[in-house]
Formats: sequence, C-alpha cells, structure tokens
Amino acid sequence: MIPRRAEIPASESTASSSSRPTGKSCASSTQYDWKLPCPWAGSRTGRNPGTSRSSSAYRAASARRRYAELLREVPGLRPVRDPAHGQGNFQSYWVLLAQDFPVGRDELLAVLSEAGISARRGIMASHLEPAYEGHGAAALPVTERISRDSLILPLFHTMTEAQQDRVVAVLRDRAGG
Repeated sequence: MIPRRAEIPASESTASSSSRPTGKSCASSTQYDWKLPCPWAGSRTGRNPGTSRSSSAYRAASARRRYAELLREVPGLRPVRDPAHGQGNFQSYWVLLAQDFPVGRDELLAVLSEAGISARRGIMASHLEPAYEGHGAAALPVTERISRDSLILPLFHTMTEAQQDRVVAVLRDRAGG
C-alpha cells in the first residue's frame, strides 16, 4: 500500500531535528505496513539535501522564479508558470512567443547568439523532425505552434543576476518593450 500524504502521521512528517530517527526510514515497518523514506538520513545538518540556500537546486529555482518576475513585463512572451498546486522542478526555462511577437523564434535565437547568449529552440515535435519526413502524421496545430514559437533560455545554478538581466534586456529590446 502506498500512503497518501494525509496518512503520514504528523509526528513522522514534522519531526524536529532533535527527535529525528537516525536510520534510513522514518517509520518502522512493524508500526505501519509501509516505509516512509527519511529525507534527512545521512545528512549531518538534519536538512533535506538540496534545500539549503547554497545548494545548486535552490539557486536554479531562485533563478527560475526571478525569470518569471522579469519576463512578466516583456510584451509578447509567455513564460512557463508553476502550477497552482505546487512548484515545478524545471531544469530549463522555456518561453512561448506570441503570434504577434516582432521577430520569429529563429531570428530571436540568432540575436541571442550574437549577444553571446546560449539559448535553443523549445519544445520539439517529433513528427516535424527530419527523421520523420515523409511519414504520415495527423494535424497537431497546438503542438506545431508550440514547437515553432518556443525557445529555452539559459538557466544554470551559477547564473548571476547580471547574466539574467542581460538575457531579459535582449528579449525586451526585441519585443519593443
């Protein structure tokens, strides 16, 4: 049986660092018919690995949130959003160009490249790739639009705010905003 979050006893899921078990499991298999993996097992600090402010995962997530803030005001760009029910763990940051964006995706990629910014085309549709040329495919207008008009912006854990500002400045300049 796989436990639902509501079935995890509060004493197990919110244990303070002083009461945390030292084993690899937070719940005893004799007490429950499932084992709850212990996220702090093996951690000397008692923290969940990857969540300290100095971790690369934390810095990449911070850069992702910052992109969302900065790009909100760039006309014609629709940045990826976290769902209402949680926070995504995207390792890349993609945006969708509006159909009336002043330049096409390929031209925008060229402009970014000329500025020394590494970006790449976004979501790929396999039926549009050269390997599938000549094979029949159903019309997929939404997929084809996203494939044609999306790009992935640089995002990495050592990215500085200045580097991010530079990417956004190029995008804003091309958007006319």
